[in-house]
Amino acid sequence: MKDKIRVNVNYHGLWDIPFIRKKVETFYFPPKSTVETLIKSLIAEYGEDFKKINGFCNVIVDGKWVGPNKRADTELVDGEWVQFTFGVDGG
Repeated sequence: MKDKIRVNVNYHGLWDIPFIRKKVETFYFPPKSTVETLIKSLIAEYGEDFKKINGFCNVIVDGKWVGPNKRADTELVDGEWVQFTFGVDGG
C-alpha cells in the first residue's frame, strides 16, 4: 500500500476490555497521520470503551512517551509501533 502507512499498536493494562485482550493490532493510515489520528480512529472503532479510558493511558511511540499536548503534532511513520499503557488508579 504505497499511499498508506502501517502502524502497529499494542495495549497493556489490567482492564477487562476486548481490545486490550487483543494485545496487538495493525492499522493503515494516510501519510502524515498523527497520534491523535490514531486515537480518533480507536474511539471510532471501540466507542465508549476506548473513550472512557483514553484519559488514563500513556502513549509510547517507538519507545518515547508522547504526552497529551504532543499527540496532534506527533506524526506516525510506516512500520512504527505505538503502545497504549492503561494506568490503574485508586488507593
